[in-house]
Amino acid sequence: MKESYLVNKILKFLNEVPQCKAIKRHGSPYGRKGEPDITGSFCGLHFELEVKVPGNKLTPLQKVRLEEWQAAGSLVGVVHSLKEVQELFYQYLLNPKK
Repeated sequence: MKESYLVNKILKFLNEVPQCKAIKRHGSPYGRKGEPDITGSFCGLHFELEVKVPGNKLTPLQKVRLEEWQAAGSLVGVVHSLKEVQELFYQYLLNPKK
């Protein structure tokens, strides 16, 4: 499976959830390296998701970027499937950190 297929599947799901908006962050010469693939907001909560196909791992820079977003109060996650995205948000709803 290609990462782009998984990103599109996740985006379709997230943008169908009420009070949720998500976009794909595209890399460019003007962007910051290592930024997560998907950025968005759910009921006022900012989130950042790094999408990886099963078997692929974070780069050290990607790990740093996720830690920066988390320190700023964002929900962050490394996801390998739509199910993992759903579980991440479900766990947040059960136990929001404020």
